[in-house]
Amino acid sequence: MKKTTIFLMGICCAVFMWATGNSTYFYNNDGHLLSFNDVDIDSIAFSKVDTNGIEQENVVTQIIYAGDSTYRIPLGQIVCVEFTSRTHRNDEYGITIGQEIDLGLPCGTKWAGWNVGASSPEQYGGYYAWGETEEKGDYDWDTYKYYNPQTGGYCTNIGSDISGTQYDVARQKWGGSWRMPTKAEFNELTSKCTWTWYQYKGVWGHKVTGPNGNSIFLPAAGYRRGNSLRYGGSRGHYWSASLSEGNTGNYAWYLFFNDGSFGSNSNDYRSYGRTVRPVK
Repeated sequence: MKKTTIFLMGICCAVFMWATGNSTYFYNNDGHLLSFNDVDIDSIAFSKVDTNGIEQENVVTQIIYAGDSTYRIPLGQIVCVEFTSRTHRNDEYGITIGQEIDLGLPCGTKWAGWNVGASSPEQYGGYYAWGETEEKGDYDWDTYKYYNPQTGGYCTNIGSDISGTQYDVARQKWGGSWRMPTKAEFNELTSKCTWTWYQYKGVWGHKVTGPNGNSIFLPAAGYRRGNSLRYGGSRGHYWSASLSEGNTGNYAWYLFFNDGSFGSNSNDYRSYGRTVRPVK
């Protein structure tokens, strides 16, 4: 292991760099796992600066530098840290552990282990109107950022594919190469994987198993219309980054599923709040 020293915000920090080969770095935050492939980590440091940017007397955070992203983790929240084989492990429910899951798909797309705004697979996470990057209390045309009543009710054109753009909530919230999936990537997920209606830690949704045997869980989080949640626990509504063809530009594609069906051939108003599962 190679050890160097840097100064972060005036504080001397120990930085550890390593070459572990075929491994994955995990930290366990109160039962929730976050994983990094070793090749993606530039360095790890320990700092006296807390998550609010305030200097403390003692070391209080662990910092992981990975590409363009920085993860500052309070030491008090870390239960354990370990290195494991890069071969994914499954939990007791058969869901593959980690933030980035390789399902063995032909296109090579990696799917996130949980939704934007969540920290574990069973959590619903946040609800976002299409192209918006913050949650709100009311999801309707009157509150939709890109609704333009001066054009006869047409929405502002922010692109036919917003994946990886400033309008992509996954890119804005998670950074790095994370982004919203396209309609085509949802089509691959439904056509190449095995879908099973499943209860995971008391939450209903679909267990999605890829060709290589790894699995993710998509909770049936429903969607938000106006100021209410609809179909939570019985349906899944996940935004894609793809605008629906025609329909005056007011519709976008989303993945729909319930206990009897699944598919990505649904489109609906951009103003409704839906969950987002990132890819990279």
